[in-house]
Amino acid sequence: MKKPDLSSLVPAGVSGRREILWTLAGLCLSAVVGVLAFLFKLWYVVDLAQDWLEEGAPRAIVPPFREVLSGTLFCFLLVGAAMAGLLIYHIDLHYRGSRSIYLMRRLRHWWELPLRCAALPLAGLLCSALAWGLTQLVLFWLYIALTPQIHLGDLYRDGFLTALLRGGFLC
Repeated sequence: MKKPDLSSLVPAGVSGRREILWTLAGLCLSAVVGVLAFLFKLWYVVDLAQDWLEEGAPRAIVPPFREVLSGTLFCFLLVGAAMAGLLIYHIDLHYRGSRSIYLMRRLRHWWELPLRCAALPLAGLLCSALAWGLTQLVLFWLYIALTPQIHLGDLYRDGFLTALLRGGFLC
């Protein structure tokens, strides 16, 4: 299989493959950290609810998904901030040394400079948003699958798809 040519999407002298690999590594690390943080929080609230039942409480419900999720996907924001930094880096490269901004402005196509500077950072930002959404769906499934039925609220008791369609993902 032929490897795609990324040279038209990055400033001259920059390795597009290396930037893509670092972005993917950041996204994977964000997903792993988010899942582990979520599982730790879920384990804690389920254990707390179980303790309440053992102490004689009539019913102990785990907090809604959004409360358990809060703060666990912060790393995806860091990847988005890194993409903003990458955009600034790409723009700054044209003002240094032999990569003159004046040469880029004299090209036939006016859109080549913005394309070279913004293509990979915007693609990384889009991938970060998609990975964030997919990770949230996986965490919602884990929330329903790993929480005992006795601790789930009424909205979440009928399974993953029913809870998703009823808006449990947003609550």
